[in-house]
Amino acid sequence: ALKNRGLINIIRSEGMGLYAGAGVTVLRNAPGSFCLFGGAAFTKDVIFGLEDYRKATFAQNMVASAVGSVLSITVTNPMDVVKTRIQNKAFGEHVSGAKVIADIAKQEGVGAFFKGLSPKVIASAPKLVFAYTMTEYFSKLLTGKSSGGHFKA
Repeated sequence: ALKNRGLINIIRSEGMGLYAGAGVTVLRNAPGSFCLFGGAAFTKDVIFGLEDYRKATFAQNMVASAVGSVLSITVTNPMDVVKTRIQNKAFGEHVSGAKVIADIAKQEGVGAFFKGLSPKVIASAPKLVFAYTMTEYFSKLLTGKSSGGHFKA
């Protein structure tokens, strides 16, 4: 199936299709980051009642980042499903994100946008929690301040 599928041949036959799903990935990253950091800030503010986020304990940062991670993964999962469908197209077949969205909604229903959510949360959330919590921990350790330095006005 991959015979004569070297880089030059692929570019000739598919153009810059090597980056299939890149647009959807870019559109996913902004809301994903917003949800990760916004969810963590919401948790620190509403759940823990912190006026100064820099005073969050290690455990509070872990819980806040877990909330933000699960929120981020859940919000971005539909875009990941669309990206995966675009990337799994047959060689030479070009398909737009809008067409994939319409096809999924029509043929499989809205629930299909959340396929694979549980394994993704199980696999990805711990990495996000670890990265966020360790960044906060080492930032506080090295500078005496939280990396975000956010505090409620």
